[in-house]
Amino acid sequence: MGQAETSVDSLLRNCGVPMFLIEPELVKSRRGYSNSGWLTACEVLLESHPTFAEFVAGGCEVSLLVAVDFTASNGPHSDPSSLHHIQPDGRYSNPYQQTILAIGNVLQRYGTDHQYPLLGFGAQLVQPNDELSMVQHCFPLSGSGVEVHGVESLLKTYEDCMSRVLMSGPTLLAPVITAAANIAAEYDTCSRCPSSSWGWATVRSSRLRSSWIV
Repeated sequence: MGQAETSVDSLLRNCGVPMFLIEPELVKSRRGYSNSGWLTACEVLLESHPTFAEFVAGGCEVSLLVAVDFTASNGPHSDPSSLHHIQPDGRYSNPYQQTILAIGNVLQRYGTDHQYPLLGFGAQLVQPNDELSMVQHCFPLSGSGVEVHGVESLLKTYEDCMSRVLMSGPTLLAPVITAAANIAAEYDTCSRCPSSSWGWATVRSSRLRSSWIV
């Protein structure tokens, strides 16, 4: 096919102008050789892909939403081997506490209001009359609303909710993914996500400015 030499500046200035393709071997061996064809760039665009640091410098903020898995596979929180077991003396943090603290401490630096939605899924809730609700696949852990203030409040609210949740199942992710997507949609131009299928909810939420850590 041959080759052609150009530059970005030349492509921008001469968009649509054919560039001759030259084969160096034929230049040496074939008398009267001029070219092997031509290559035309019909459209030339320069795209800017800012780095994360440039987004932050430009005023972009990062918010955190936490969804806690209360399905029975975690084990009852009273069992020391449970992923939800909380040491009374606080000397050991369970995997959920560790994750909330590690991720929260990083992301809190990239926001200003420090208001974090805190949800749970896969549990039955203890009602005021001590009866159990049906399995809830998306519920706020705080009794005063969906959001709590600060990473420490995330941890405390998570710890305090243990007395009113019973691990259950099955594991249905669509409701909590949909709730998170709808919260993200409030800061985006995309439509809200009404889906009940976890796969479709994930696809819809991927169009939003959101990232998931499982």
